[in-house]
Amino acid sequence: PKVAESALFSKEHGFHAVLPFVARFFPKAKIVPVALRVDSKREDWFALVDALAPLIDSKTLVIQSTDFSHYLDHGKARRRDQQTMNALALNDPEAVTRLRQPAHLDSKAAQFVQMALQRRVHNASPVVIANRNSQAYTRFRQERTTSYIVQVYEPDDPPPAAWPPGPGEEVWFFAGDAFFGRGVASMLAQPSRAEAVRETVTRITQGHPLAVNLEGVVVTSLPDAKRVKRALVMKGDLTLGWLKALNVKLAGLANNHALDGGEGGLAGTMNALAAAGITPVRDREVIDLGPFRMVALTDLSNTSKPHTGRITRETIARLPQPDGDARPFFALLHWGAEFRREATPRQIELMDWLANSPVTAILGAHSHVDSGGPESWRAGDGLVCRSMGNFLFDQSIGSGALAEVRFFEDKTFAVRWIPIGNLLKGRATTDLQ
Repeated sequence: PKVAESALFSKEHGFHAVLPFVARFFPKAKIVPVALRVDSKREDWFALVDALAPLIDSKTLVIQSTDFSHYLDHGKARRRDQQTMNALALNDPEAVTRLRQPAHLDSKAAQFVQMALQRRVHNASPVVIANRNSQAYTRFRQERTTSYIVQVYEPDDPPPAAWPPGPGEEVWFFAGDAFFGRGVASMLAQPSRAEAVRETVTRITQGHPLAVNLEGVVVTSLPDAKRVKRALVMKGDLTLGWLKALNVKLAGLANNHALDGGEGGLAGTMNALAAAGITPVRDREVIDLGPFRMVALTDLSNTSKPHTGRITRETIARLPQPDGDARPFFALLHWGAEFRREATPRQIELMDWLANSPVTAILGAHSHVDSGGPESWRAGDGLVCRSMGNFLFDQSIGSGALAEVRFFEDKTFAVRWIPIGNLLKGRATTDLQ
């Protein structure tokens, strides 16, 4: 290729804005500036990744100095920012190729190269830690704004800890199936195993609020095992103690075991959770949690008819419309088939139905195995985490993941998928559903 002198970097503000910080924190750093043309192609990006990868080691910092949404009013820019952060949540450079330039970002090439390099060299994923719009810096309405999305990259192993939230931000974690009876109680009675679980979870969440799908009934004392048969029951003191220790703030009770103790058992469970400062949410209930709203839905039930296919089009049509409320609206969805990672035909049908609803993201449970990460939905306007798998459950073949969700002041959100495997690492088989 032709090599020539260039005065580009003497005037390029993308470099000049960053260099003072590099000089301050890395005064001895050597700098290799790289610019990518707006009309560069995907094959050019791959060629650059191939050229840069051998030069990068543990002491190399790859800095991407780019803006994001350009030339749109604040409302349109917010939607484009959300689509961009949904694409970043997929942790796939190819998702960047589907974004529009400059409506989503001013350099698809830079974003693609950064993601591809980080994945190839460090097996690292993007973590969005800030999102703002230029409208936030002026009282006067701007017709043409610029957005900013700040990312850091961290290896997936060991599971990364949450970054502290910035001004106006909140961080929540969402987990899958949680149960504190039967074999789980026995395993957590072992001090070393209990401490390992507690340390693993709190190191990741850093004490931020946690939401779980709580399977079963909370009771003051355990009934005779022969009487309960296949019901899931768990002692209140153990269950509530663990939920509070892990800072669980929301317990989804829309699942197939919520009525294992009948309506009385469900009411008792809700009362016990509320008394412990934990918000219970029942099937079809919509709750306001500050930076977001949520509905809990179950497509399965062990004790109510119909047992399956409980969500109807009418159920979805009755969901409250936003009416100008731009906050995210999540669905905690109990669906799918046990130990199946692939989407079932019924899940695909429900995703199609929900596509016309106010729901912006689906967080799924029930299958006891994690589905592998977020999926794009609603043409990029939404995300689906089909199954977060097991959080704490006595199944040796189960696996789980946490969904870290960072809510920004601009009423946007960013998702990071964190696989956690089997927290209990215990051997206890079961055929309960």
